[in-house]
Order: sequence, then structure tokens, then C-alpha cells
Amino acid sequence: MQTTKSILFISPDFFNYHELIRQELTNQGHTVYFVSDRPSKKAVVKILIRKFRFLLESYIRRHYEKVFNQIPAGIDEVFIIKGEALTSTVVNQMRARFRRARFQIYLWDSLQNNPAALQLTPLMDRVFTFDFDDVTAHRDWRFISNFYSSNDVTLPAAPIHWNLTFIGTVHSDRLKVLAKISKNLVTSMRFYRFAYFQTPLLYYFRKIFDPAFRHFRPDEMGFKPLLGDDRQKVLSSTVAVLDIHHPKQTGTSHRAIECLAMGLKLVTTNDRFREYPFYDERLVQIIDRNNPEIDPMFLRSRADVPVPAAIAACELKKWLATIFSE
Repeated sequence: MQTTKSILFISPDFFNYHELIRQELTNQGHTVYFVSDRPSKKAVVKILIRKFRFLLESYIRRHYEKVFNQIPAGIDEVFIIKGEALTSTVVNQMRARFRRARFQIYLWDSLQNNPAALQLTPLMDRVFTFDFDDVTAHRDWRFISNFYSSNDVTLPAAPIHWNLTFIGTVHSDRLKVLAKISKNLVTSMRFYRFAYFQTPLLYYFRKIFDPAFRHFRPDEMGFKPLLGDDRQKVLSSTVAVLDIHHPKQTGTSHRAIECLAMGLKLVTTNDRFREYPFYDERLVQIIDRNNPEIDPMFLRSRADVPVPAAIAACELKKWLATIFSE
């Protein structure tokens, strides 16, 4: 973007990704109106949106109509990430109000994981996705990997305390894979694990129905994500970060890209990682989620090769430049 613009930014508001984007756009001189892509943070609303959206359509429409009426009609850009609760009706409402705006969406979930996105994509001027399979199936979409912020990749100097670290949200078979890796690691390897449960409901559901749950201590689980200085402290003393990708997705996570930008090694279950220009077998070990064996030599010492130069294209400022290019 060469000139300053007014931007309606609609995104999930978990962790601090939305705030990083909003702050960077604001620093560039743009006027940003942020709106969450869900009308409520309540767990029951999230479940209904994903499983029984039709029950909430009237509520969703009224909610966003009220929100959008408070935003100037003459904005230049509408930028949506995921748009979980948005419907075609809501987007058409936006189109009617924000007539001069360009509409763009970035999908950081695959269509397998978020099929409702197909309601929105035909109504966009441009569609970006992080998923290799989705961009192959939709030739008019553009592929762009997830981003990292340069503000978050400088780690304080610290001696090695952990050979492997996992900090992530509980979903799909993650607990099962984590339990397998813990079992398969040689005893001399120190493995830091923190599993974040987005709601108490999910925690108790897993506790009752997921056999892998019993392999975790209470201090390895929590209802608040590990962020900021607490997270940096752990990462600064680790050799490698573990990435367990969602089995229904082929794109890679923010955290996987971020860890390479930090100069850390990466262990990932995503065999499509080889397709990224910043893949380097000296820094990245790809494992089978069904039989996760990690070479202990890979975990014994920190990376002794430079951060891949190609990863600079994923830095947030350059990432936004691609999104908002003409």
C-alpha cells in the first residue's frame, strides 16, 4: 500500500495475531476498524456456529448490521481473516454499505477444516489461502504462507534446558501424537509440553473421552495460552520446537514459521513443509504422526546454520504488502 487507507479488518481475536496486524497497519498510517469474526466468545456460540449455524443466522445478521452501521461507509478496504461466523447474507450487507471497498479474505484454515468459507469466497475480489491443496483446487486463489512478527523473534540468551518444546492448542489428535512422541523419546531428552484448552468444556470432554489425556500432568495443561515473556523464556532455552499440524490441513502454522525466524530447529508432522522455499533439512525434521520417531542427534544441539533468507518474505510487513498489493 503506497497511500494511507481506511480498512475494515475482520478476524479471529484469539492470541494476539489480530493485534499484531492492526498495530502494523496503524503504524503505517492507515485507519483500522477491527471487528471480531464471531459475535460472541462464548463456547456455546462457537459450537453452534460450527455445527448448527442455521440456528444463529438471524442473530449473526442483526449483530453485524449493528456493528457495520457504526463504521463509515466510505472505507477503502475490507480485509477478512477466516470469517468464521460470517455468512453470504452478512457479506452482501457489507457490499451494500461499503460500495467503494475492495473485499479480500485470507484463509488460515483449509476448506476441509472450514467448509463454510466457500459461502464467502465467491463474494470476494481476491482470495488468499495458506493451504497447498486448496490453492491447487482453486486456480484463481493466491497462495501465501502464514506470517511472523519481527517483534517476536528475538530471544534472550539462555543455556539449553529443553531439547524439544511444544506449546499449542488442543485439537484433533494432538494429545495422542504428543503422548507417542513422549514415549518414543530417549530418556535423556527433556521435553517441555503445554497444551492449551480453549474452553473448560473441551477440557472435560477430553478428560472423559480421550485416552491420551491421562499422559499429561495438570501443570502441562491450561485454559490460558502461554504468551509473551513466559513463552519467550521457554523458547530461549530450547533446541527445537514441535509442530503438530491439523491432519485436515496442508499449510503450516504461524508458530512453525516463527520458530525458524527465531533461529530454532523445527520438528513437524507436516510432510508438505518440504515445499516451502525456506525448508532446510538441517533445521527441519519431518516425522510421521502415526509413528513419530525423532533422531536424538537432531535435538542435542542448537542450529549452527543461518536463518533461511527466504523466510523474510513471511515477515508481517511484507506479508501485508502482498495482501494489499494492487
